[in-house]
Amino acid sequence: MEMDERAKELARIVVDYSTEVKKGDLVAINGEVIALPFMEEIARRVVDKGAYPVLQAGTSEMARYLIDHAADDQLVRLPNFMVEKAKELDVNIAVVAQENPMYLSGADPSRIAAQRKSRLPLQKIILGDGKENKGKRWLGVGYPTEGDARMAGMTLSEYADVVFGATNIEWTKEAEKMKKVKDAFDNAEDVHIYVPGLTDLHLSLKGRGGEICDGKFNMPDGEVFYGPIEDSAEGFITFAYPAVRDGNLVEGIRIEYKAGEVVAHSATKNQSFLEAMLALEGVKRIGELGIGCNPGITR
Repeated sequence: MEMDERAKELARIVVDYSTEVKKGDLVAINGEVIALPFMEEIARRVVDKGAYPVLQAGTSEMARYLIDHAADDQLVRLPNFMVEKAKELDVNIAVVAQENPMYLSGADPSRIAAQRKSRLPLQKIILGDGKENKGKRWLGVGYPTEGDARMAGMTLSEYADVVFGATNIEWTKEAEKMKKVKDAFDNAEDVHIYVPGLTDLHLSLKGRGGEICDGKFNMPDGEVFYGPIEDSAEGFITFAYPAVRDGNLVEGIRIEYKAGEVVAHSATKNQSFLEAMLALEGVKRIGELGIGCNPGITR
């Protein structure tokens, strides 16, 4: 089947703009097998840049089998060659496209969390630690699939229109527009998020400047984000949209904060998974306030 021309354009944006691949780079391209044609399109453009692509494609079925059947030591093992590979990389591109977004539904949340924790050393190498290690040039890029379209309640054609409409835009122009949002929120002493009966949350950005997200690390992108003062969150927030994490759907999330930390939480569906995620180290404070600005995301 001939690849959608919009997907080819997205591959160009990924290589030329987002990750700025250059001659001699070692570029990892990771994703599920269902996205392999798109991964190969990225790889071809990497080769044309004089760089070296390393493709790695897996399946959700194998990922689920590992969670369910691996011994504890197998589940958390991080082979040294993976660490060395991460260190050697110049660019890491993760294609986010799932055949079955619910592939981990019903899996043991503690085992999912344990495996995720075991991969933190790789994340620190690739994403950086916010200190001396600046990390690699990295990108997470979405690609439309039937499975993700079903999760969004759309046909594949409709979902592809949304994805490509939000990725294939003039990012330099959008960055200029987002600067106005940043100017409005920088150093805000109090940000009050209020929805009658659902959300009444205060937090502070005093002394904090925002970052403009213009397609350099995520695609789609288009937001201005902040790291709020760690102990400033007071109040509660309710999430109208379901959250999907590791194939687990959590609905009706309500979280209450006091002095910046979660003091109460609930969900109308899959609360056990929410509790397992909140038990992870460092997740009980608000890490980010993001203000969406992408004009292509209309639904």
